[in-house]
Amino acid sequence: VPTAPRTAVMVTMRGAKATLLVVAAFLLTDTTAELQQGKVVPSLEEEKGVVFTRENPGKWLRKASSHVPRVHLDAEAKMAKIKVPHEMSAEHSINFVYVRDQNGKVIFSKDLLPEDEPNFKIKLSDETTAVTAYSHCNQHGLWKSAEVTLASARDEL
Repeated sequence: VPTAPRTAVMVTMRGAKATLLVVAAFLLTDTTAELQQGKVVPSLEEEKGVVFTRENPGKWLRKASSHVPRVHLDAEAKMAKIKVPHEMSAEHSINFVYVRDQNGKVIFSKDLLPEDEPNFKIKLSDETTAVTAYSHCNQHGLWKSAEVTLASARDEL
């Protein structure tokens, strides 16, 4: 069922001038997922050419544990649970999360507002054999998980 976009408005005052920042966050349908893949995801991945990981956190060594998405796959249910253990506030938050399959195709994406929880369950298609999750922090950039395969999830059973 398609849903209407949500919009958050934040106003900051500087002297006599007001700056209006409008941030649109979409509850994604297939059409908006294609838009995210086509525009938002590549721009995030090109941002300064850096994608941080647990193994390569760059200058953010102490930030990896709260910024790298955690992925748990349920092989039998073909479900992925994605969690980013990051506190959310207007000043510091995860503002975008997406998931790629084994072919690099974006299979899930979500804009977040500071009041949202960065935790998701997504149904995987029969063709999906592995996923990699990404999270973007408004202060510490783009982070990605290790690739998690359904085969490794089956091995845990």
